[in-house]
Amino acid sequence: MKKFTTGIALAASILSATLAGIISNQSVAQAECYWYSLGCSIRVPKIPHNPPTQFQGGPAPFSPQEGDISLPIRDGMIIHYFRNKGQGIVTNPRGYAIQNSGVNGWRSTWNIIFAIRPDMVIFYDAAGGHSDIYSVDGRGALHDLYHYDGWKHDIARFSLEGTTANGSAVVVRITGNDGHSGLYAVDNKGIFHDY
Repeated sequence: MKKFTTGIALAASILSATLAGIISNQSVAQAECYWYSLGCSIRVPKIPHNPPTQFQGGPAPFSPQEGDISLPIRDGMIIHYFRNKGQGIVTNPRGYAIQNSGVNGWRSTWNIIFAIRPDMVIFYDAAGGHSDIYSVDGRGALHDLYHYDGWKHDIARFSLEGTTANGSAVVVRITGNDGHSGLYAVDNKGIFHDY
């Protein structure tokens, strides 16, 4: 048992050091990291920053500020969302912006971006009670799947619970700020079904 515990502590230490190195390279002192079975969504503390208005196919202009979100997706790519500017970008595993992945005109009110699968993400806006589901192709392009209005305004988190018995859908738990939660099966079209 001691070897097992030591191994977990060592792995956690390496993970922390790696994450700290990534974050310190971005001039960020601290960040909270919420780990899901498919990746990590990093919410960053407030620091001064003015993201650029256009993105080119060079190094990613990733200088996070409060409310910005980064989420690992398929094939080592990462979605970076600059909340205050309503912009997003997808970077490749080396941290370079994927050509033409810079997107202006995103809502500046997304509270949560979560990977339902490596190739499917949900964007949730608490104030508007709105969610958008997108598929992500192998080039990092986002494609509309489904849009929802009338969702609760107090969703705290999404978490993966596995797949349905026949494997046709991913099971997602949606938990509110009050701790109440519900299970939903999400199909390949991004449609949530009661589970």
